[in-house]
Amino acid sequence: LEMYERSLAITRAVLGEEAFATSLDATSTYNNIGNVYKAQGRLSEALEMHELSQDIRRAALGEEAFETSLDAAGTFNNIGSVYRVQGRLSEALEMHERSQDIRRAALGEEAFEKNLDAAIAYNNIGEV
Repeated sequence: LEMYERSLAITRAVLGEEAFATSLDATSTYNNIGNVYKAQGRLSEALEMHELSQDIRRAALGEEAFETSLDAAGTFNNIGSVYRVQGRLSEALEMHERSQDIRRAALGEEAFEKNLDAAIAYNNIGEV
């Protein structure tokens, strides 16, 4: 966790506050911090980090590109996993299905069905 926080501090210092606010580099770090928080059982904080990652990604890419971003799909998957652990099953299902839809849109149906991400998406939906 300390290294991720250090990464954010360096990125912020290099880019400046304005550019940092829409930095795709920061989105990955926030997403990783969310994964650490989830592993530690700090679910509210995990959700906050994943949502922040998505907000920045959406602002940086614009809505159309966001809807076909595999990174966005991954973070929706992570949000769904947090919801599942919290017992928020309908919301978890919604996030996992959204992740699957984005992956399908980004890859195309044929490529999606031959991609390991499809197996992960089906598995996560099945867990809910």
